[in-house]
Amino acid sequence: MNLTVALAVLEVLGDYTLSDFVGFLLSHPTLVRNPTRTRFIEEWPAFLKYCLWSPSLSSPTDHFIMDYTTKKLTNEVAQLANKESGWHFSARTASAEQIDDFSISDMASRLETQAPTLWTLLGHLLESDPALARRRAQYLRAEIEVPAEAATDVVVDWDDEMEFWANDVYVEPEEREEVEGVGLHGPRPRKRQRRAADRTQSRRVMIMSIMMITTNQKCNPIASVLGFFCHSTSAPELLIEVLAHAGLSVSLTATHSMINSLSEKSARFIREIAQTKTAAFAYDNFDMDFKSYASTVERPGTTLQHATSALIFPLEHDVEVSDLKFSDELWSTDPVNLRLPKEQWRRKRTWRDCIPQGPNVPGPSINTRLNAWHFRYALVTFCDDFKGFQSLLGCVRDNA
Repeated sequence: MNLTVALAVLEVLGDYTLSDFVGFLLSHPTLVRNPTRTRFIEEWPAFLKYCLWSPSLSSPTDHFIMDYTTKKLTNEVAQLANKESGWHFSARTASAEQIDDFSISDMASRLETQAPTLWTLLGHLLESDPALARRRAQYLRAEIEVPAEAATDVVVDWDDEMEFWANDVYVEPEEREEVEGVGLHGPRPRKRQRRAADRTQSRRVMIMSIMMITTNQKCNPIASVLGFFCHSTSAPELLIEVLAHAGLSVSLTATHSMINSLSEKSARFIREIAQTKTAAFAYDNFDMDFKSYASTVERPGTTLQHATSALIFPLEHDVEVSDLKFSDELWSTDPVNLRLPKEQWRRKRTWRDCIPQGPNVPGPSINTRLNAWHFRYALVTFCDDFKGFQSLLGCVRDNA
């Protein structure tokens, strides 16, 4: 294009602005298949790139892109913090199902769908150095591709060794024992590749969680789970407060409210199971020694505590209440039942009740006659001198 053509285009535009022309070109239905329109759309990224590099257009273009991106990302975070997004977690009404169903992977998938721009941006920011990211990927890929017999020829410099430990720091102790002695080129490199991707994913979720809880304190699923985890591991309260100030956990008060809510619901659930009469209880006595840093007059060195734990097992496999109908009868006469008067306690039964004897039967009692028969049976069976009396032994029923 030369100056003459450019002046001709400007003259044709007249009082219309360039934005008027572009808007009409892209919106009018008659020009949908126009070659100029198609070429304009194809060259639009190059035009934006030119605007960013042009001395006269770079500043306004940069400000516009920054404002637009900021509004877009802010809107995505605001949408995540809304109640409709499903990320609100109330510590006062927490349930065991919410804790059990929590998953970082599921949360990552949902966040990627609900805030794709922010998710992509965080991925690039966490891998801000392309050369280092490419080098790390090549390092892990080389570990898998290099044969085991050539492993001794691989020279690991200082930076590669740091990357090795950085990638291996999240390996569980059990897995370290499993792969111990396998070498650098066994199954461990592939695990480190998966863990590298998982760590990036987890960090995205954590950063977005901090943004969400900062925008709306009720939007705190990860913070609540971390607070619950710290409480379950007996973490110091000061640590929970530090994590809460960092936006990684809920406050200590909220954590206690969540624990109380879970305890109340568990107790109610246990009562409901027990009332069905189709459950079994198992009790276990145990001792716990609560160590103290220093003994005082109020708290001497006695730290051993005795307690009893109980487990309740719902009886499955088609067990019905009618199968346990005898339990009501037993409980109605059981001395353990403190609500029963002593007169209604059932009489203690012994083995003598299995062979009752009438009050007016002459001679020895039935148990004496049975013991005598078994003694005679042993004599005529195992002693040769008494085997001649085998025919006189008779039947045990005759002595009952």
